[in-house]
Amino acid sequence: MFNYSLLIPMHRSERFLGNIKAVIDSHLEHNCGFLLSDQHMLDEALPALRSEYGESQRFKYFASSKELNWVENINLLINHCDSEYFRIAPHDDFTTGQQSDELLQCLQHHESAVVATGPFEIERMDDPSQPKAIRKVQADEFDCEVQNIIHFNRKGYYNGAFKGMVDNKVVKKHSLLIKPTPTLIWSERLWLNALRMTGKFVLSNQLMMVKRFYKESTHAQWKYTKQTYVDGAITMAAYGEELISDHETRKILNKSFMEHALAVAATREA
Repeated sequence: MFNYSLLIPMHRSERFLGNIKAVIDSHLEHNCGFLLSDQHMLDEALPALRSEYGESQRFKYFASSKELNWVENINLLINHCDSEYFRIAPHDDFTTGQQSDELLQCLQHHESAVVATGPFEIERMDDPSQPKAIRKVQADEFDCEVQNIIHFNRKGYYNGAFKGMVDNKVVKKHSLLIKPTPTLIWSERLWLNALRMTGKFVLSNQLMMVKRFYKESTHAQWKYTKQTYVDGAITMAAYGEELISDHETRKILNKSFMEHALAVAATREA
């Protein structure tokens, strides 16, 4: 079994084929498996990768025209991953095998950790003249674990963590797939909040990836309404029902999530 796997969800990925190959090539000398999935098959990116790298125990490909959305596509990959750890590697972001190994070591060094993440470089593809920036991730600030979970949700401490190293044993133990919101907006961020309910996030000081922003990206298409925020709070309540056994703790968290959602929505509407 491999130390960890890269989960590579694909959709209209020919534009980023060179980037995907660079990510894979950087991990070939590391104890890493690769799972790739395209559930629309609107271009030849996945067949090209299958032709180049072959199909083996190390490389697994999932192709269909079922038109699964991006949440369903990632959940498919998580379901098929049998490594102890994994990273989600979107087709447009770049990371190296060394960065993955550093995240793995960081995660394994902390017994109660479920995700290892770290700072990342931002590249704006639509405006190459803009200087590249480094975005850092925040750490827990409170002794109270409930307060840390609330703060994690409110302050967006998940920045980049979706592409961090995840303990798959925890995911399997709790059957913790990504719950889709009605519009899919923030589904991955809420999943990170759910992971935070199961254990700590630990921080590496090393850069873990290059995150690329461009106007055609999934996140760039999102339109926020009051219901978007309410849907997020409802989704978090659903995670809490599954992950937190103490009724009073669930009540505290649910109240906080909904209050925060309504407060932010009111600010946006104003």
